Amino acid sequence: MDDHHILYGARSGNCLRAAVALEEAGIAHTIRKIALRQGEHKKPAFLAINPQGLVPALAVVRAGREQTLLTQSNAIMFYAAQRAADINLGGADLDAKARIWERFFFFLTEAIAPSMAGFKLAGEGLTDGTRYFHKSIVANLELADSYVRTNPYMAGESFSLADIAAYTITVAHKDKLDWSRLPNLDEWFKRVAARPAVARAMSAFD
Repeated sequence: MDDHHILYGARSGNCLRAAVALEEAGIAHTIRKIALRQGEHKKPAFLAINPQGLVPALAVVRAGREQTLLTQSNAIMFYAAQRAADINLGGADLDAKARIWERFFFFLTEAIAPSMAGFKLAGEGLTDGTRYFHKSIVANLELADSYVRTNPYMAGESFSLADIAAYTITVAHKDKLDWSRLPNLDEWFKRVAARPAVARAMSAFD
């Protein structure tokens, strides 16, 4: 019997990255929406899945075996890439993998992590820190324009995990970008948005 995948989440960047990876990898899954505003992520039923009370969480249910739980969006993305290795979300050879890792971690450390820090500072009313992080994020997304100057995707000729990370963080900050100065990024953004799997994933938690 095939594994059954259940993705618990809400409409957040981390959850959307996980959903895009599963869709692009062609992994059939069930979406279970978690109502964050109602505090569902802090209730016993969900805490039994992820004691941290955070989304996303991926349950891999196998007949006759204990289910596997992944509670980090990046782990879910790499799981999807390995599960569907023939699709090459993670790269077909060492050089391709290395370039994907390089770009993936660039977006993770230089845009996604600061975005999360800025969100938390905003919640504490620390506006100076929030502005600093937003400025840094925009600068790094503008740098990414050079990554797609000669290639259709962030790590080369093929769509990869790097594009998933880049796309979801760009969606979150697209209104802060001066797109007239970013023609390559603009074309890449439209190219990724037009992918059927991406479109399905981006509406998964609506």
